Amino acid sequence: MNEIITLIYQKEMKKTLLPAAVLSLLMYSCTQKEARNVEIISINPTFNFSENAKFFEKIDTAFILPLETNEKCMIGTLSNVIIAKDRIIIYDEVNTSAQVSVFDMLGRFQYSIPTGNGPEEIRPVTSVSYNRYEDLIIVHQLGNKLSHFTLDGKFVRYDDDISCWPEEVVATADGYLLKINEYRDIFPIEESDCLVLQTDMKFNIENEWIPRRQGLFGTSPSRCMQYSGDNILVTSTYNDTIYEFSDENGLVPKYALEYPNRMPEEYIHEGVDKSKLNYNLFNGDMLDNGTHQYFYITNRIEGSTQVFRDKKDGKTMLTHYKYQENREQFVFLMPSWKSEDGYFINTIHMYEQGEIDMVMPLLSDRDKTMLKNTTADDNPVLLFYRLKEV
Repeated sequence: MNEIITLIYQKEMKKTLLPAAVLSLLMYSCTQKEARNVEIISINPTFNFSENAKFFEKIDTAFILPLETNEKCMIGTLSNVIIAKDRIIIYDEVNTSAQVSVFDMLGRFQYSIPTGNGPEEIRPVTSVSYNRYEDLIIVHQLGNKLSHFTLDGKFVRYDDDISCWPEEVVATADGYLLKINEYRDIFPIEESDCLVLQTDMKFNIENEWIPRRQGLFGTSPSRCMQYSGDNILVTSTYNDTIYEFSDENGLVPKYALEYPNRMPEEYIHEGVDKSKLNYNLFNGDMLDNGTHQYFYITNRIEGSTQVFRDKKDGKTMLTHYKYQENREQFVFLMPSWKSEDGYFINTIHMYEQGEIDMVMPLLSDRDKTMLKNTTADDNPVLLFYRLKEV
């Protein structure tokens, strides 16, 4: 295998001189592909917290959406927020009686998918996604079971014939992409040596990409796969490459991040105390909202760098976050979710007065009143904000 990779590496070197970030792409592919049309995104973390104030000048519009407080759905934590047409799908990994709930675009509670062991009920949930091809909610339950529901909550079908144990499931035009666990040595039940599997509608494996790694230490990104236009973006832990899946080309490298002081490979694996290492690392967290992209670079000593990139001109804007120094800016500096019409989405923590004070100047009088009338005992408040375009 090493000889094959070396030959491919040498072949690519003869074709063109590519940055190290692109050449490293060849080491991360189960099905080798040429590193063509890979866009390099250069980042230079400065950890200058005074730059954060400039970020607020880049916000074009912002509004809040309080989720209706309803005894049938008291949200414990927002594990995932999905905008699907005129519905907001909420995944709450804490509330076992209402793990998947749906609201309308005014924040009014519509329903929760029933929990239980019945054929039209869901058991412990590990992830939720939206199938835009069939207009269905996909609920991935513990193990290898999937339940499919319409946006109105009607049960459609149940799948329990998946041969692996996926962490995430995203629908394609004629099948699925499955993201399985990163940690090969911890979860040896998987037969595949790759992280991303492409299957047909019956979950027969058609392609496999991105090798799994032994002894990997750390956490996976909160979400590794997301729709972006007509395609799907895929990331993985400690891999500076962002891949793009399309029906025509399969999974190919799309972007490569370049940044200084990257954590050496030998420190990434289990047994190394990273809390004392002054290195930068991209662990796969990114968002693409159609107009802008967001990347998260972490450093356990200096703090984190948030990269916001305009997709039209490719220019980046950096913000920085360190818990001890600027906790009140957390709501803006680290967006958690996105819509595909240009908005980043986050939660306003009603117990953090600093966050509320920062949000207020950006809101309309109507939203200011709503926020003032909301308490920490209510269901969460979502913040939507759009950045200015070129």
